[in-house]
Amino acid sequence: MVAVEELHATIGELSAANHELQTRTTQLEEMAATVEEQRRIGEAERSRLSAILANMGDAVLVVDEQGETVLTNAAFDEMFGAPANLAPLDDAGRPLPPDRWPQRRASAGESFTLAFSLMSPDGLQRSFECNAQPVTGDDNQ
Repeated sequence: MVAVEELHATIGELSAANHELQTRTTQLEEMAATVEEQRRIGEAERSRLSAILANMGDAVLVVDEQGETVLTNAAFDEMFGAPANLAPLDDAGRPLPPDRWPQRRASAGESFTLAFSLMSPDGLQRSFECNAQPVTGDDNQ
């Protein structure tokens, strides 16, 4: 008789464990669906932002904390070519010290506006204005 009672108790425990596993499985499936939906939304947002960036008339250069180029848009590429070739000049045509270059200041996380000029391949000095703002994961910026 004891063995039957133990068997019933074990069956009850197994049934409770099975129910718990089913509940956890349902929770995991719901979490996976939520993650997939967030991934899909993120991908759609990235595509939208990429299209906006590609069609902007303003040149865009994004650098990381080390000053390495993360991305440029077509307007930047057309105006300046490779970011490494950006050696800005002050309004008198003298080279700016490297620590004042827009890409260096941006890599330091600085917000700024800077007027500078560049020498074009045809020998003309062209004036530009750079507006920089750090990009972070913080949506409150």
